[in-house]
Amino acid sequence: MHVQFQVTEITWDSLFCSVNPKFVAFITKGAGGPFMVIPINKVGRIDKDYPFVDAHKGACLEVAWSPFNDNVIASCSEDTTCKVWLIPDKGLTRTLSEPVVELNGHQKRVNTLAWHPVANNLLLTAGKDLIRFLSLFSKHIISLDYPWLRDSSLMIPGWQV
Repeated sequence: MHVQFQVTEITWDSLFCSVNPKFVAFITKGAGGPFMVIPINKVGRIDKDYPFVDAHKGACLEVAWSPFNDNVIASCSEDTTCKVWLIPDKGLTRTLSEPVVELNGHQKRVNTLAWHPVANNLLLTAGKDLIRFLSLFSKHIISLDYPWLRDSSLMIPGWQV
Protein backbone atom coordinates (compact mmCIF):
# COMPACT_ATOMS: atom_id res chain seq x y z
CA MET A 1 0.00 0.00 0.00
CA HIS A 2 1.36 3.42 -0.94
CA VAL A 3 0.16 6.26 1.25
CA GLN A 4 0.49 9.94 0.27
CA PHE A 5 -0.35 11.26 3.71
CA GLN A 6 2.00 12.70 6.29
CA VAL A 7 1.89 10.93 9.62
CA THR A 8 1.64 13.20 12.63
CA GLU A 9 4.80 14.46 14.33
CA ILE A 10 2.97 15.21 17.59
CA THR A 11 3.20 11.78 19.20
CA TRP A 12 4.82 12.20 22.59
CA ASP A 13 5.11 8.64 23.85
CA SER A 14 1.96 7.19 22.44
CA LEU A 15 0.56 5.10 19.64
CA PHE A 16 0.15 7.05 16.41
CA CYS A 17 -1.22 3.93 14.75
CA SER A 18 -3.32 0.93 15.71
CA VAL A 19 -4.10 -2.30 13.85
CA ASN A 20 -6.73 -5.00 14.22
CA PRO A 21 -7.77 -7.93 11.98
CA LYS A 22 -9.90 -5.62 9.75
CA PHE A 23 -8.31 -2.16 9.70
CA VAL A 24 -5.18 -0.10 10.18
CA ALA A 25 -5.61 3.38 11.67
CA PHE A 26 -2.97 6.10 11.86
CA ILE A 27 -2.95 9.73 12.92
CA THR A 28 -2.18 12.20 10.15
CA LYS A 29 -1.12 15.82 9.98
CA GLY A 30 -3.86 18.33 9.45
CA ALA A 31 -6.39 20.63 11.00
CA GLY A 32 -9.12 18.98 13.03
CA GLY A 33 -7.05 16.16 14.52
CA PRO A 34 -7.61 13.71 11.65
CA PHE A 35 -6.80 10.04 11.42
CA MET A 36 -7.08 7.54 8.59
CA VAL A 37 -8.75 4.13 8.73
CA ILE A 38 -7.85 1.77 5.89
CA PRO A 39 -9.06 -1.81 5.40
CA ILE A 40 -6.21 -4.22 6.16
CA ASN A 41 -6.63 -5.94 2.78
CA LYS A 42 -6.45 -2.67 0.77
CA VAL A 43 -3.65 -2.74 -1.78
CA GLY A 44 -2.35 -0.07 -4.12
CA ARG A 45 -2.24 3.68 -3.91
CA ILE A 46 -4.42 5.56 -1.44
CA ASP A 47 -5.86 8.60 -3.18
CA LYS A 48 -5.33 11.98 -1.51
CA ASP A 49 -9.14 12.37 -1.38
CA TYR A 50 -9.57 9.13 0.57
CA PRO A 51 -12.10 9.62 3.41
CA PHE A 52 -10.78 10.06 6.94
CA VAL A 53 -12.03 10.53 10.49
CA ASP A 54 -12.26 14.26 11.21
CA ALA A 55 -11.86 13.56 14.87
CA HIS A 56 -10.93 16.59 16.94
CA LYS A 57 -10.49 20.36 17.08
CA GLY A 58 -6.91 19.91 18.31
CA ALA A 59 -4.24 17.41 17.39
CA CYS A 60 -5.20 13.75 17.83
CA LEU A 61 -2.68 12.14 20.20
CA GLU A 62 -3.61 8.46 20.24
CA VAL A 63 -5.97 5.91 18.67
CA ALA A 64 -6.89 2.44 19.95
CA TRP A 65 -9.18 -0.29 18.62
CA SER A 66 -11.64 -2.02 20.92
CA PRO A 67 -10.48 -5.58 21.68
CA PHE A 68 -14.12 -6.73 21.44
CA ASN A 69 -15.35 -5.03 18.25
CA ASP A 70 -13.12 -4.56 15.21
CA ASN A 71 -15.29 -1.66 14.03
CA VAL A 72 -14.93 0.47 17.19
CA ILE A 73 -11.98 2.80 17.71
CA ALA A 74 -11.31 5.48 20.33
CA SER A 75 -9.24 8.64 19.91
CA CYS A 76 -7.96 11.28 22.31
CA SER A 77 -6.72 14.78 21.72
CA GLU A 78 -5.15 18.04 22.78
CA ASP A 79 -8.68 19.48 22.66
CA THR A 80 -9.42 17.72 26.01
CA THR A 81 -11.82 15.17 24.51
CA CYS A 82 -11.90 11.45 23.93
CA LYS A 83 -14.22 10.11 21.23
CA VAL A 84 -15.43 6.66 20.23
CA TRP A 85 -16.06 5.97 16.54
CA LEU A 86 -17.95 3.24 14.67
CA ILE A 87 -16.26 2.31 11.40
CA PRO A 88 -18.47 0.66 8.74
CA ASP A 89 -17.68 -2.99 7.91
CA LYS A 90 -16.19 -2.16 4.51
CA GLY A 91 -14.32 0.91 5.75
CA LEU A 92 -14.95 4.60 5.22
CA THR A 93 -16.78 5.76 2.10
CA ARG A 94 -17.05 9.36 3.30
CA THR A 95 -15.32 11.51 5.89
CA LEU A 96 -16.59 10.64 9.37
CA SER A 97 -17.10 13.53 11.79
CA GLU A 98 -19.79 12.30 14.20
CA PRO A 99 -18.59 10.05 17.04
CA VAL A 100 -20.78 7.45 18.72
CA VAL A 101 -19.66 8.75 22.12
CA GLU A 102 -17.82 11.93 23.12
CA LEU A 103 -16.20 12.06 26.54
CA ASN A 104 -15.67 15.55 27.95
CA GLY A 105 -14.44 16.50 31.38
CA HIS A 106 -10.67 16.68 31.18
CA GLN A 107 -9.42 20.22 31.71
CA LYS A 108 -6.11 19.54 29.95
CA ARG A 109 -5.19 17.47 26.93
CA VAL A 110 -5.97 13.77 27.01
CA ASN A 111 -2.57 12.12 26.57
CA THR A 112 -3.50 8.47 26.37
CA LEU A 113 -6.34 5.98 26.35
CA ALA A 114 -6.74 2.23 26.68
CA TRP A 115 -9.55 -0.29 26.38
CA HIS A 116 -9.83 -2.79 29.19
CA PRO A 117 -8.51 -6.11 27.81
CA VAL A 118 -11.21 -8.35 29.35
CA ALA A 119 -14.16 -6.06 30.23
CA ASN A 120 -16.16 -5.07 27.17
CA ASN A 121 -16.77 -1.35 26.57
CA LEU A 122 -14.67 -0.07 29.47
CA LEU A 123 -12.31 2.73 28.44
CA LEU A 124 -9.59 4.49 30.43
CA THR A 125 -8.43 8.00 29.53
CA ALA A 126 -5.57 9.87 31.17
CA GLY A 127 -4.22 13.38 31.03
CA LYS A 128 -2.17 15.64 33.26
CA ASP A 129 -5.27 16.55 35.23
CA LEU A 130 -6.98 13.22 35.94
CA ILE A 131 -7.67 9.64 35.00
CA ARG A 132 -11.18 8.63 33.92
CA PHE A 133 -12.90 5.30 33.44
CA LEU A 134 -15.92 5.23 31.17
CA SER A 135 -18.45 2.45 30.84
CA LEU A 136 -19.88 2.88 27.35
CA PHE A 137 -23.00 0.85 28.23
CA SER A 138 -24.08 2.95 31.20
CA LYS A 139 -22.15 6.12 30.30
CA HIS A 140 -21.03 6.04 33.95
CA ILE A 141 -17.78 7.94 34.54
CA ILE A 142 -15.34 7.47 37.38
CA SER A 143 -12.70 10.19 37.75
CA LEU A 144 -9.53 10.01 39.79
CA ASP A 145 -7.64 13.16 40.67
CA TYR A 146 -4.87 12.57 43.18
CA PRO A 147 -1.53 14.43 43.36
CA TRP A 148 0.42 11.16 43.50
CA LEU A 149 -0.98 10.17 40.10
CA ARG A 150 1.15 12.86 38.48
CA ASP A 151 4.39 11.58 39.99
CA SER A 152 4.25 7.82 39.66
CA SER A 153 3.26 4.97 37.44
CA LEU A 154 -0.22 3.63 38.08
CA MET A 155 -0.90 -0.10 37.93
CA ILE A 156 -4.52 -1.11 37.54
CA PRO A 157 -5.49 -4.79 37.24
CA GLY A 158 -5.42 -5.60 33.55
CA TRP A 159 -4.06 -2.18 32.55
CA GLN A 160 -0.64 -0.62 32.72
CA VAL A 161 -0.67 3.17 32.46
